[in-house]
Formats: sequence, C-alpha cells, structure tokens
Amino acid sequence: MKKILILLLMLVPVFVMAQNQSGKQLNVGIVKGLWYSELEFFQGDTVRVYSALQNYSADPIKGIADFYENDNLFASEEFSVPSNRLLEIWANYDATYGTHDFKIVIREAYTNNAEGEQDLIISNSTLAQDTVFVDIDTDGDDIGNQKDSDDDGDGFSDILENQFGTDP
Repeated sequence: MKKILILLLMLVPVFVMAQNQSGKQLNVGIVKGLWYSELEFFQGDTVRVYSALQNYSADPIKGIADFYENDNLFASEEFSVPSNRLLEIWANYDATYGTHDFKIVIREAYTNNAEGEQDLIISNSTLAQDTVFVDIDTDGDDIGNQKDSDDDGDGFSDILENQFGTDP
C-alpha cells in the first residue's frame, strides 16, 4: 500500500502556462517526477526511465526529450502529445554501479500556428530529476551487496568469511 501511495504522489501534475510566439496561451502539464520499470535495479540491468507530459491545450504539442545520467546524454526521444491527452515518455538505461543523477530535459517543444508554422513553447527546460544508487548483486538473489549478508550466496555470512580469511 505504501508503494502505491508513493507512486500516486509522484504523479501529481505541475501545470505550466506557456505562450507561443503568436501570443496564444497554452496549458501544458508536466507530471512531476521520474519513475523506473523496476523498484530496485542492479548493475547490468536494463531499466526504463519514465516521466509524463499532459497537454491540456487545444493544439497538439511535439518536441524532443533528452534523458541524462550524471549530465551524460543517454537517449533523446521525440514526442507528440495530442490535445487533452497524457503521454508517458521513457528511455532504456543500462545500469552501472554507483550513485546516478537522472534528469529529463525538454530540449524543445512546439505547436503549429494557424499558418502551419512551428511555434516554440518550451526550450531547455528540466522536466524531472532523481538520484538513485545502483548496487551490485553478485549472487543473483535480488539483494544488493550493501544489504546482503552473504554476497556470494554460499550459505556463509560475509562476516564469518572475513573472520576465516575466505572471499565473501
């Protein structure tokens, strides 16, 4: 129940009143936060990094979302959000050990004006950010080594193996 409540709190939209170059007000919502395809993931796993866009305007919005890990671009995804719709955006990430700062930046978002020309409404705006620690799971028991009392899964605790000079 606690995990469901946390997920619901993460899905609270933040509304952005944007104005296109023609001066028309647009009502674009951004669902606050990032989430992942796995609650906990480890080095070597491929996970999806998600966020969402809500378009409350009468016009479709198109653009590009850039996905970063520690300020390194790992994916760019084009998006198109129909009028009055919610769109989930995502990219795959190959997890490596350590602390990772994820963010999604809307590089550009635009709508088409009455003449069929593109009107830029958002440029280089951070959509969402999150920090995650990715551990190693050497014995494949879905418990990261930092929490696992038996990293190698041989039935002997790491403490006991350290006392006897064996490799935990």
